[in-house]
Amino acid sequence: DDESPLMTHIRLNNVLMPASRKMQFHSKVHPLAGTVSDDAVYSLLSHSQGDCLLLSIDLERSDLAFRTAFPILVANALNWFAGQPDDVTSSISAGQTISHAMVGFGDAAGSEAPEILIAPSGRTTPVHGRQSGPFNEVGVWRITAANATRSGSLAADVAMAEPADDLDEDIVLQEIAVNLASDSETDLRPVAADSVGNDAQVVGADWFTRPVWFYLIVAACLFCTFEWFLYQRRLIG
Repeated sequence: DDESPLMTHIRLNNVLMPASRKMQFHSKVHPLAGTVSDDAVYSLLSHSQGDCLLLSIDLERSDLAFRTAFPILVANALNWFAGQPDDVTSSISAGQTISHAMVGFGDAAGSEAPEILIAPSGRTTPVHGRQSGPFNEVGVWRITAANATRSGSLAADVAMAEPADDLDEDIVLQEIAVNLASDSETDLRPVAADSVGNDAQVVGADWFTRPVWFYLIVAACLFCTFEWFLYQRRLIG
Protein backbone atom coordinates (compact mmCIF):
# COMPACT_ATOMS: atom_id res chain seq x y z
CA ASP A 1 0.00 0.00 0.00
CA ASP A 2 2.00 2.99 -1.27
CA GLU A 3 -0.61 5.45 0.00
CA SER A 4 -0.31 4.36 3.64
CA PRO A 5 1.85 6.58 5.89
CA LEU A 6 3.41 3.40 7.24
CA MET A 7 4.98 2.71 3.83
CA THR A 8 6.33 6.18 3.11
CA HIS A 9 9.77 6.06 1.41
CA ILE A 10 9.84 2.24 1.65
CA ARG A 11 10.59 -0.11 -1.25
CA LEU A 12 10.66 -3.86 -0.56
CA ASN A 13 11.56 -5.00 -4.05
CA ASN A 14 13.79 -8.10 -4.30
CA VAL A 15 13.85 -8.66 -0.53
CA LEU A 16 14.74 -12.23 0.44
CA MET A 17 12.15 -13.79 2.77
CA PRO A 18 13.14 -17.46 3.17
CA ALA A 19 11.26 -18.02 6.46
CA SER A 20 8.21 -15.82 6.09
CA ARG A 21 4.98 -17.15 7.58
CA LYS A 22 1.69 -17.32 5.73
CA MET A 23 -0.83 -15.79 8.11
CA GLN A 24 -4.57 -16.43 8.25
CA PHE A 25 -6.56 -13.65 9.88
CA HIS A 26 -9.98 -13.97 11.50
CA SER A 27 -10.51 -10.23 11.92
CA LYS A 28 -10.21 -7.12 9.79
CA VAL A 29 -6.70 -6.62 8.49
CA HIS A 30 -5.09 -4.09 6.18
CA PRO A 31 -2.20 -5.61 4.18
CA LEU A 32 0.64 -3.14 3.72
CA ALA A 33 3.17 -5.31 1.88
CA GLY A 34 3.01 -8.76 0.35
CA THR A 35 4.71 -11.28 -1.86
CA VAL A 36 4.16 -11.90 -5.56
CA SER A 37 1.57 -14.53 -4.58
CA ASP A 38 -0.46 -11.87 -2.69
CA ASP A 39 0.47 -13.23 0.74
CA ALA A 40 0.65 -10.43 3.29
CA VAL A 41 3.98 -10.13 5.12
CA TYR A 42 3.38 -6.73 6.74
CA SER A 43 -0.13 -5.99 7.95
CA LEU A 44 -2.10 -3.58 10.10
CA LEU A 45 -4.55 -5.24 12.48
CA SER A 46 -7.41 -3.36 14.10
CA HIS A 47 -8.55 -4.43 17.57
CA SER A 48 -10.85 -2.97 20.17
CA GLN A 49 -7.88 -2.46 22.49
CA GLY A 50 -5.81 -0.77 19.80
CA ASP A 51 -4.14 -1.32 16.47
CA CYS A 52 -1.01 -3.39 15.98
CA LEU A 53 1.45 -4.10 13.19
CA LEU A 54 2.46 -7.62 12.20
CA LEU A 55 5.67 -8.37 10.28
CA SER A 56 5.77 -12.08 9.44
CA ILE A 57 9.43 -12.19 8.41
CA ASP A 58 12.35 -13.93 10.11
CA LEU A 59 14.85 -11.08 10.35
CA GLU A 60 17.71 -13.48 11.11
CA ARG A 61 17.30 -15.26 7.77
CA SER A 62 16.06 -12.36 5.66
CA ASP A 63 18.17 -9.51 4.28
CA LEU A 64 15.55 -6.92 5.22
CA ALA A 65 17.49 -5.89 8.33
CA PHE A 66 20.48 -4.98 6.14
CA ARG A 67 18.51 -2.75 3.78
CA THR A 68 17.88 0.96 4.20
CA ALA A 69 14.14 0.33 4.13
CA PHE A 70 14.17 -1.39 7.53
CA PRO A 71 15.05 1.62 9.75
CA ILE A 72 12.63 3.74 7.73
CA LEU A 73 9.93 1.12 8.29
CA VAL A 74 10.57 1.18 12.05
CA ALA A 75 10.59 4.99 12.14
CA ASN A 76 7.29 5.16 10.25
CA ALA A 77 5.74 2.70 12.70
CA LEU A 78 6.94 4.65 15.74
CA ASN A 79 5.71 7.95 14.30
CA TRP A 80 2.38 6.40 13.41
CA PHE A 81 1.82 5.01 16.91
CA ALA A 82 2.94 8.31 18.46
CA GLY A 83 0.42 10.23 16.37
CA GLN A 84 3.06 12.36 14.66
CA PRO A 85 2.63 13.51 11.06
CA ASP A 86 3.98 11.08 8.52
CA ASP A 87 5.34 13.68 6.11
CA VAL A 88 8.95 14.66 6.73
CA THR A 89 9.78 18.20 5.65
CA SER A 90 13.24 18.35 4.18
CA SER A 91 15.42 21.40 4.39
CA ILE A 92 14.44 24.36 2.23
CA SER A 93 16.42 27.14 0.63
CA ALA A 94 16.44 30.68 1.91
CA GLY A 95 13.59 32.74 0.52
CA GLN A 96 11.17 29.85 0.09
CA THR A 97 7.81 29.32 1.79
CA ILE A 98 6.21 26.14 3.15
CA SER A 99 2.74 24.89 3.99
CA HIS A 100 2.20 23.30 7.38
CA ALA A 101 -0.76 21.75 9.15
CA MET A 102 -2.55 23.67 11.89
CA VAL A 103 -2.44 21.77 15.20
CA GLY A 104 -5.17 22.25 17.78
CA PHE A 105 -3.75 23.74 20.97
CA GLY A 106 -5.56 25.55 23.70
CA ASP A 107 -5.37 26.73 27.27
CA ALA A 108 -7.46 25.60 30.21
CA ALA A 109 -10.40 27.74 29.06
CA GLY A 110 -10.37 26.05 25.67
CA SER A 111 -9.29 29.06 23.61
CA GLU A 112 -6.95 28.65 20.69
CA ALA A 113 -3.29 29.34 21.46
CA PRO A 114 -1.55 31.55 18.88
CA GLU A 115 1.18 29.99 16.80
CA ILE A 116 4.46 31.89 16.63
CA LEU A 117 7.29 31.55 14.13
CA ILE A 118 10.69 31.97 15.81
CA ALA A 119 13.71 32.78 13.64
CA PRO A 120 17.23 31.52 14.44
CA SER A 121 18.10 35.03 15.64
CA GLY A 122 15.16 35.01 18.08
CA ARG A 123 12.86 37.27 16.08
CA THR A 124 9.22 36.21 16.47
CA THR A 125 6.41 36.48 13.92
CA PRO A 126 2.77 35.42 14.39
CA VAL A 127 1.60 32.63 12.09
CA HIS A 128 -1.59 33.24 10.11
CA GLY A 129 -3.03 30.35 8.13
CA ARG A 130 -1.16 27.37 6.77
CA GLN A 131 1.48 29.26 4.78
CA SER A 132 4.69 30.45 6.42
CA GLY A 133 7.60 32.37 4.99
CA PRO A 134 9.51 33.53 3.15
CA PHE A 135 12.40 32.33 5.32
CA ASN A 136 15.13 34.91 4.76
CA GLU A 137 17.48 33.72 7.51
CA VAL A 138 19.67 30.62 7.53
CA GLY A 139 19.27 28.22 10.45
CA VAL A 140 16.56 26.28 12.25
CA TRP A 141 13.18 28.01 12.49
CA ARG A 142 10.56 26.86 15.01
CA ILE A 143 6.79 27.07 15.00
CA THR A 144 5.56 27.12 18.61
CA ALA A 145 2.31 27.53 20.51
CA ALA A 146 3.05 30.20 23.10
CA ASN A 147 2.00 29.51 26.71
CA ALA A 148 -0.28 26.66 25.66
CA THR A 149 -1.01 23.18 26.85
CA ARG A 150 -2.36 20.36 24.77
CA SER A 151 -6.10 20.00 25.09
CA GLY A 152 -8.14 16.84 25.40
CA SER A 153 -6.43 13.46 25.40
CA LEU A 154 -3.14 15.00 24.27
CA ALA A 155 -2.83 16.83 27.58
CA ALA A 156 -2.63 13.54 29.46
CA ASP A 157 0.13 12.28 27.17
CA VAL A 158 2.18 15.43 27.70
CA ALA A 159 1.63 15.26 31.46
CA MET A 160 3.04 11.73 31.53
CA ALA A 161 6.05 12.59 29.36
CA GLU A 162 6.92 16.02 30.80
CA PRO A 163 6.96 17.58 34.27
CA ALA A 164 4.01 19.72 35.28
CA ASP A 165 6.10 22.89 35.30
CA ASP A 166 6.99 22.44 31.62
CA LEU A 167 3.36 22.51 30.46
CA ASP A 168 3.29 26.31 30.59
CA GLU A 169 6.32 26.67 28.33
CA ASP A 170 6.19 27.09 24.57
CA ILE A 171 5.41 23.85 22.75
CA VAL A 172 7.43 23.30 19.58
CA LEU A 173 5.06 22.24 16.81
CA GLN A 174 7.51 22.05 13.94
CA GLU A 175 11.16 22.74 13.18
CA ILE A 176 12.23 23.98 9.75
CA ALA A 177 15.82 23.85 8.52
CA VAL A 178 16.73 26.65 6.10
CA ASN A 179 19.94 26.34 4.09
CA LEU A 180 21.77 28.88 1.98
CA ALA A 181 21.64 27.77 -1.65
CA SER A 182 23.71 30.43 -3.41
CA ASP A 183 26.87 29.79 -5.43
CA SER A 184 28.24 33.28 -4.82
CA GLU A 185 27.48 33.38 -1.10
CA THR A 186 28.91 29.92 -0.39
CA ASP A 187 32.14 30.47 -2.37
CA LEU A 188 34.91 30.34 0.26
CA ARG A 189 37.77 31.10 -2.14
CA PRO A 190 39.59 34.34 -1.37
CA VAL A 191 38.82 37.20 -3.73
CA ALA A 192 40.98 40.30 -4.05
CA ALA A 193 39.19 43.41 -2.86
CA ASP A 194 40.20 45.49 -5.90
CA SER A 195 38.85 42.87 -8.33
CA VAL A 196 35.34 42.74 -6.89
CA GLY A 197 32.88 44.33 -9.31
CA ASN A 198 35.51 44.93 -12.01
CA ASP A 199 34.75 42.33 -14.67
CA ALA A 200 37.03 43.87 -17.30
CA GLN A 201 40.02 43.68 -14.98
CA VAL A 202 39.28 40.06 -14.11
CA VAL A 203 38.98 39.05 -17.77
CA GLY A 204 42.24 40.79 -18.61
CA ALA A 205 44.02 39.16 -15.69
CA ASP A 206 43.03 35.66 -16.82
CA TRP A 207 45.78 35.70 -19.46
CA PHE A 208 48.48 36.05 -16.81
CA THR A 209 47.16 33.65 -14.20
CA ARG A 210 48.21 30.41 -15.90
CA PRO A 211 51.35 28.41 -14.97
CA VAL A 212 54.72 29.18 -16.55
CA TRP A 213 54.88 25.89 -18.47
CA PHE A 214 51.72 26.88 -20.34
CA TYR A 215 53.37 29.97 -21.80
CA LEU A 216 56.53 27.99 -22.64
CA ILE A 217 54.48 25.45 -24.61
CA VAL A 218 52.65 28.23 -26.45
CA ALA A 219 55.97 29.90 -27.31
CA ALA A 220 57.44 26.58 -28.55
CA CYS A 221 54.41 25.97 -30.76
CA LEU A 222 54.66 29.45 -32.25
CA PHE A 223 58.39 29.02 -32.86
CA CYS A 224 57.87 25.64 -34.59
CA THR A 225 55.13 27.12 -36.78
CA PHE A 226 57.34 30.03 -37.78
CA GLU A 227 60.28 27.68 -38.50
CA TRP A 228 58.07 25.46 -40.69
CA PHE A 229 56.90 28.52 -42.63
CA LEU A 230 60.50 29.61 -43.29
CA TYR A 231 61.45 26.09 -44.38
CA GLN A 232 58.64 25.99 -46.93
CA ARG A 233 59.80 29.29 -48.45
CA ARG A 234 63.43 28.14 -48.96
CA LEU A 235 65.12 28.82 -52.35
CA ILE A 236 66.28 25.79 -54.32
CA GLY A 237 69.27 26.66 -56.50
